[in-house]
Amino acid sequence: MKIGWSTDFIVVDGELPALAELPRVDAARRGWIVIVRSGGRYRYVFSRDEVFERLRATRIPYDPASTATLVEVLDLHETHASTSVTDSAQLAPPDLTWRPNETAPSVRRYVEVAPTGEQVLAVGGADIASPRKTRSMPPRFSARNVDESMHMANGGGTREVPRMRGTPSSGGEPSSGAPPTPAVAAEDEGTTPIRFPSIEPEGGVQAGAPITLLVDLLREESQNTVGGLSLAAQPADWQAIELSVTLQSPMIDFDGNGLLTIRRNDSTLSARIKGRVHAGLADGTEIDVKARFFCGTRHCGSALRTLVVAGNAEGASAPAATPGVSQGAVQVDTAAQAPDLTVHITLFERDRAGRLHWLMKTPWFDKLPAKLTGEIDLGRDPGAEAATLFKQFATLKRGKHREAIEGFGEELWARAPREFHDAYWAMHDHYQRPLTIQFVSDDPHLPWELMSPSRPGDSHGPLALRHAVARWIGDLQGLMSNRLKAGKLIVMAPRYSSASTELSLAEAAADGLVKTMGAERIGGTRDALLGLLEQPPDDAVALLYFTGHGAFNADAANASLIKLEGNDNLSAREIARQKVRLGERHGTVVFFNACEVGATANA
Repeated sequence: MKIGWSTDFIVVDGELPALAELPRVDAARRGWIVIVRSGGRYRYVFSRDEVFERLRATRIPYDPASTATLVEVLDLHETHASTSVTDSAQLAPPDLTWRPNETAPSVRRYVEVAPTGEQVLAVGGADIASPRKTRSMPPRFSARNVDESMHMANGGGTREVPRMRGTPSSGGEPSSGAPPTPAVAAEDEGTTPIRFPSIEPEGGVQAGAPITLLVDLLREESQNTVGGLSLAAQPADWQAIELSVTLQSPMIDFDGNGLLTIRRNDSTLSARIKGRVHAGLADGTEIDVKARFFCGTRHCGSALRTLVVAGNAEGASAPAATPGVSQGAVQVDTAAQAPDLTVHITLFERDRAGRLHWLMKTPWFDKLPAKLTGEIDLGRDPGAEAATLFKQFATLKRGKHREAIEGFGEELWARAPREFHDAYWAMHDHYQRPLTIQFVSDDPHLPWELMSPSRPGDSHGPLALRHAVARWIGDLQGLMSNRLKAGKLIVMAPRYSSASTELSLAEAAADGLVKTMGAERIGGTRDALLGLLEQPPDDAVALLYFTGHGAFNADAANASLIKLEGNDNLSAREIARQKVRLGERHGTVVFFNACEVGATANA
């Protein structure tokens, strides 16, 4: 199939009101229209005639007061999206496996974007014949006041309609493709801006009373707010970055989300979020409030503020915050792929360790449940709960594990809040494809990614086998990077002398990585492993793959070990020494596959 390319197009934001965008489409007289939603995650290439034909087919009246978005009016779904590529010379056929019956013309067209993932360069397709002479102008950023964010009724509450991080391309005269350089301030902060979270109440904090909190990202560290958020390197001409923010608290009910705008060389346009403090709280009660920052559905940082209930409206709002990580490695990266669903699991109350608050973040669609927050109470510390559940796996033999793991997953599913159940099945029915799910949990023990969702007549098995699932530890987010470093792959698969401990499949897996991925295999001895851990090579080690035997000690977790060649062992206590420098130097990811190491205990 021969692909033609064209720069005769206009980019429009599908999440702005249709009545504002359609006149631009009509006036532009461009041959092709690129409709963008979810901050650029989904792009749809239509001809100008196709847009208006689709509009007529919807029979939606022109209501001068309508705030319906272009995506809603044209009834665009994820299954209609065009394929985005960063190099038109490396085209692959559109992936239609998860949308086999889709007939929208946009699904067989392409959008070429810059490596950053935001600038639309050209549109392509078998029915696009215009020659591509040059690239279009990049979209320009514009800082909009947060009060302009549009809300639409959704059941009993409201939903925030997200905006693009740039205004649409005007489709003007072709240019050389070099973006114009913005005027540089006397003290320009450049492409690596630094911001510090801040949560401030307007007035005092009273039991049973309304409350308004201002959430900001300051250029100087806040004295009352602890948190971690940093920004990845931005394009040279960046002017503004928009983030959404959600607040969580066990003692305040909040009305919705907020939107804030980080501006270059200027203060941030803050978000104002309203709520109501629970009634019956005594004066002096401390209330923890956590802010979650999102770029689309992608988690990019958190902040914590402790407020204090006072008997009068002018009362004290909070003690000074305990010093913490002010700038974490979790980054605002506008070019990064966002998951379909981010789930925050938060521990608030120090005296009720089993009480977990859940927050789900996902793009809105029809039939998405109105409530995306919930809470559960395990009745005891999650670590103790996980240890009890895991004990059944420590001694399972090969071939005897599947049923036990499925039963374990069903127990976890039963413990998850009903709101998560409803959101999961709504997304499954809507997307009809594997999902991408990110858990961000303050609790490191319970492996929610092993949940086995079920409903009458439908059972999915473990989440992590059916979907792409990842997890961050919320309290350690400042130590975690959102990008994996390039480097070499090192494989260790000890060759055991005893026939009873020989692992032929592990040997085969290691050999396969050497042959197919160019991995470097090291000897399975204690000296070889300690040499790698304590004296890492200068060349970055991106991934260490270990497969072999292990032994777990629930009563003394630090004594748990892996078994090596020559009847040698290496314990967790020995790995924890300061001399071990591999992770510190290279940020190496460890793929750890050994018997008994799936159990859990504190160390």
